[in-house]
Amino acid sequence: MSIHGISSSATAHARPPAAPLMWRRSRVDFTYPPLASIDPMREGLSDVPGVVVVWDGARAGADEPAGRCLYVGQTRDLAAAVGLLREDPALTAQADDLRVTWAAIGIAHRPGVVAYLRDMLGPAVTECGLDAQWPVRPDVRPVPVPLPS
Repeated sequence: MSIHGISSSATAHARPPAAPLMWRRSRVDFTYPPLASIDPMREGLSDVPGVVVVWDGARAGADEPAGRCLYVGQTRDLAAAVGLLREDPALTAQADDLRVTWAAIGIAHRPGVVAYLRDMLGPAVTECGLDAQWPVRPDVRPVPVPLPS
């Protein structure tokens, strides 16, 4: 599925967050940074709530410039999430070149944003260790946001 594809099940949406959503990219080459190279302290991620998207960077191409979407999840601490995602066997078994992007999103919208992104991006991994801490209920109303691209 193209990351810009539209899924038929993403039709009834809640209101989007008021603040503009900014997906994090590398400051050097504007690609999604390797998960292994992220320094959560330098990035100021401690105690920052948000949504993360993990990609298979080796699968990037014309149809999917970010690569295949592997996982979409939420957390109240992006720094801790980076550590959990690096070690998660459900993700590390999928790809050697894990790439990541994130956006700071408050609790009121996080579950709906995750539901929307999962519906639109069709991640290969639907549950990993991060979901044990911050699960998304299946009945959550999707909250549309700009897709990472």
